[in-house]
Amino acid sequence: MKFQGIEHYPVLYREVLENIPQNCKFVFDGTLGHGGHAKLILQDKKIEKYFGIDQDANIINHFSENILDERLILHHGNFSEAKKFGIEEIKNSNLDLVLLDLGTSMSQLKTPQRGFSFMKDGPIDMRMNDTSSFTVKEWLEEASIDEISQVILEYGEDKFHYRIARSIHENIHNINTTLELASIIENCLPKSHLRKQKIHGATRSFQAFRIYINNELEVIQNSLDFFFDSLKSGGRLLVISFHSLEDRIVKRKFRSWLEESNMPKHLLPEGEYKEALGKMISRKGFEASKIELEENPPSRSARLRVFEKK
Repeated sequence: MKFQGIEHYPVLYREVLENIPQNCKFVFDGTLGHGGHAKLILQDKKIEKYFGIDQDANIINHFSENILDERLILHHGNFSEAKKFGIEEIKNSNLDLVLLDLGTSMSQLKTPQRGFSFMKDGPIDMRMNDTSSFTVKEWLEEASIDEISQVILEYGEDKFHYRIARSIHENIHNINTTLELASIIENCLPKSHLRKQKIHGATRSFQAFRIYINNELEVIQNSLDFFFDSLKSGGRLLVISFHSLEDRIVKRKFRSWLEESNMPKHLLPEGEYKEALGKMISRKGFEASKIELEENPPSRSARLRVFEKK
């Protein structure tokens, strides 16, 4: 499958399709991306409406000009803004399926002008929605060493966070492109450390900056309850995450929905009784099969978690 000439693989698509509720009519896809999952899900003729959301205007423009399916209804914005779209199926808690694929799209990674990757040179941007907020470069120019260090520690979990932050801060006026930023980061790290790593020395820092500039973890944390409430009874929330920080948030939230009081309702003060709100489909979630890893090695870091509303 290709999107604007870039090969695209819908991650964990077999597992996604296997976990779609029966008689699914209304789908909310909060991260439409290249439309890989959408195209496969829309093969089910019972689906009446498929709400495709993306904060990347390029993606919305593409599908506005290249209509994937007449049932696909496009909205530009972050999935955390779903309330403003005026979708009746959300207001009435009538969605059958909510799908959130938290990965960065391949077109963003492979477009140097977006600044997500250091594989090719480009501006230090990293905004998912390039019409909002400020770029990573603009933030780095204003941030202190401690602020940069905290972001790398919290969102990149890199033990050399302070060393990297100091190097960036000292050289910021000579850093204008992604390759220059990656080089500054890698050159400040111990050679003995780099020799042991399977990933580039700048990978964790780039991840941290992307997460921070797009408020990614806060968006997830603040959206899960809303999407749970938008489901009908028997509806399912599917979330695909790609690193432990995202997955930890999803796992804890799903587990909180499973909590229930261990005393009868009549023995507890009014309002304190709690019962499970549904069930998790596979407590460990779903990872890529051997077949998928052969077809698409980047799927190795993906995990799908599924919760079904009671």
